Amino acid sequence: MQCYLHTGRGDDVLPIGEDVLEGLRVGAARNYGFGELSVVDMQLVELDELDYSRVEDTSLQLELVSPFVLSSEYPGADGQDVPWWWETDSQVRRRETRLVNDGDVYTVETVDHGQVVEFVGTDAVRTAKNGVRRVGTHSRFGFGEFRLRPAAQDRVPARVPAVQRGEA
Repeated sequence: MQCYLHTGRGDDVLPIGEDVLEGLRVGAARNYGFGELSVVDMQLVELDELDYSRVEDTSLQLELVSPFVLSSEYPGADGQDVPWWWETDSQVRRRETRLVNDGDVYTVETVDHGQVVEFVGTDAVRTAKNGVRRVGTHSRFGFGEFRLRPAAQDRVPARVPAVQRGEA
């Protein structure tokens, strides 16, 4: 399991001590002893200090890592469309799922994770940072995370043809 934690406030909350995370249990059966987590590795990354040269002046794709919420029964949530900066030639996959918060269950309509669309926005660096922080009205619940990457590159090097890797 890979987790991203951020405060968005600029204070000294992170990194979190391992003792806080050790033995943490997640999932529906956590009360029965399932879903125990332990810390393997932790890394603090300052988004403003990263090199964004790969996402400047190039054709980009957006890969949805977690579902993006379009509508929700959650109180105070705003309905939203697929963002204008996603170039979609066809319909995106939509799913209905549930959000559980403090024992209350809410129906949530989402754009399913794993989809890859062309990025047609104008500020690639800011968009890349927002992808890690997540976007949308349910970002604090883990929805709306995405990756921005050069369109010509495959994220799994083994799938790139040998000619492109320089091995042929």
